[in-house]
Amino acid sequence: MLAFVLYGLCIFLSMNLYKNGLLWEEIKSMNPFKSEQGQDRLIFKDIKLQGASAAIETNRWFLRIENTGDGFKMYNESGGEIPVQKDENTLKFLDEPYTDITGYVDETTELSWLMLEIEGKDIEFVLIDGKMKVVGYNGQITDIFPVESFGFKGKESFASGRGYIWSRAIPLLKKAAVIGYGPDTFTFIFPQNDIVGKLNYGAIWAIIGKPHNWYLQVALGSGIVSLLCLISIFAWYIIKTLGNIVKALKKGEKSANGDLMTWEIKRELILTTGILVSVMAYLISGLFNDSMVAVSPLFWMLLGFGISLTQRGKDAHPEK
Repeated sequence: MLAFVLYGLCIFLSMNLYKNGLLWEEIKSMNPFKSEQGQDRLIFKDIKLQGASAAIETNRWFLRIENTGDGFKMYNESGGEIPVQKDENTLKFLDEPYTDITGYVDETTELSWLMLEIEGKDIEFVLIDGKMKVVGYNGQITDIFPVESFGFKGKESFASGRGYIWSRAIPLLKKAAVIGYGPDTFTFIFPQNDIVGKLNYGAIWAIIGKPHNWYLQVALGSGIVSLLCLISIFAWYIIKTLGNIVKALKKGEKSANGDLMTWEIKRELILTTGILVSVMAYLISGLFNDSMVAVSPLFWMLLGFGISLTQRGKDAHPEK
């Protein structure tokens, strides 16, 4: 056992070294007690649209954008106009703390368009009929609506952004108690126009197509009842198999001459244990990954073999 642990540790250290510490950073990002609020990264708190204006609030600054027909103008929280240098269609913010923002405008068409590039993240605004709109995913022009979330407040980057996805996916369970939304419908039910959340997660144009959690995938796809049935099968198999393994080991210990546990039983016990460990490893990985057709058939075959061996295990070491 110690040899396997050391072998796994060596593999991890080698891969982490090859990736310049990326694996270790990924593990640290899975710390559920680590908050993003104290970090130096820019965090978008809110974006509001009202009439011909838009307001962006972050953990560093507040910016109000207004266009009343004579071009886009920028204002700070106290209402003072922010000086901007315009070079053709490019806007350069001159005052701190806005100097990291670059703007691009196009007011030559029927629509007045403004894109702000903020530390590698883009957000586009469009003025239509005197109303400010935002450009969402797939180029859709939309308003900004409140998005329901649950948990992971300030920890959206948990497990490489899974905290954000789960926080928006969990509220969807309220309408998935019995039959769910249907398999592979996550792309359509997820709030893709969650502008503020997407900016903190990565980019507005990013399409979230999977929950990155097998159990959420099942519950949303076919219902919570379906998930509970699956969990009950897994729990029965694990408990039953562990019981059989413990019984077999105890009988082996009680044997006076060592002949009670035959080689055939030992071989079956090793196979049963190996399959159990593989099934449990897959179930644990399901907390952070989706079910994929490239891997899931192997899991279900192993689970079927494991259940068969567990049923046979009752006769493999009879009471004497």
